[in-house]
Amino acid sequence: MTITASQRADRVRGIGASEVAALFNKHRFMNAADLLLIKRGDVVLPDEDEGFGPDGVDDVRTMGNFHEEGIAQMAARCLKAELVVPPDTYIHENGVLRANIDRQIGQAAKGAPVVEIKQTGITEGWGDRGTTIIPEEVEIQCAAQAACVGNTEIKVCREFVGFKSRHLFIYHLVVDDRMKRMMDAIASMTTIWWQRHVINRDPLPSTEPPPARELLKLVSREPKSVVDVPVEFYIEAAEARDLRLAAENDEEFKTSRLINALGQAECGVCEAGKFTYLAQKARRIDVTRLKAEAPDVAAAFTVESESRVGRFKAQK
Repeated sequence: MTITASQRADRVRGIGASEVAALFNKHRFMNAADLLLIKRGDVVLPDEDEGFGPDGVDDVRTMGNFHEEGIAQMAARCLKAELVVPPDTYIHENGVLRANIDRQIGQAAKGAPVVEIKQTGITEGWGDRGTTIIPEEVEIQCAAQAACVGNTEIKVCREFVGFKSRHLFIYHLVVDDRMKRMMDAIASMTTIWWQRHVINRDPLPSTEPPPARELLKLVSREPKSVVDVPVEFYIEAAEARDLRLAAENDEEFKTSRLINALGQAECGVCEAGKFTYLAQKARRIDVTRLKAEAPDVAAAFTVESESRVGRFKAQK
């Protein structure tokens, strides 16, 4: 859902319902280590508006937010009910778990039925319309929402976007004994996890998957600082690097051999498949000429970028 600036700022003070699945490593976009970096404030995620550019938008979640209103209108007609946007964040009594709700039926209030809106082309985990079969990640989110809102009914409205078709599927969930157990487990786990790993800053178990490389690039680092790292981490990463380089060299050799077999042709065929070697054209700015003939223009449109590169240097 599209959230307000205050709701976005509030996210660092607790764990959102849509983030809870990350604690179980069931989230499509992040794991527990990713979430910990964000909640500790070690990284600051870019604002949603930064995903917009003159050539379009790439972020799937940003696209979903802008389609939400249309899906909500269709869902309201299907359910024959008024869908209301809750203006505030619902916070669980543990003070950690919180939920920003897409819509509620009839009124924005504790206990009112919740409507969760999804747009996806993914079919895995989704059952037929009118059932209660939804992906585990979404079920965890719904249970976390119910723990915050105190509702007993949930409508998951999923717009399926296929290659040649679009459909609206509505799933009808109720807070039964099974979901109540999930709600209790989520409330307990978020309390313990927040105290242990965010407040006390205890590390996650070593068996947990590490954060994503793209997220690690956003971590603020102290220049010229040095820390001890586990020797097995260094050795295993160096060995993995060597295997990758060896595989790249092997691929280069074998692909060159295949290209050479084409002679002057652009395509080669065999009983196993087809290999093409086609020319690709691209239009780009001649930066060298621009700097030489219009240095002021080049300077005005030059921006500084920074990236980090991991390098290995064995001890002598």
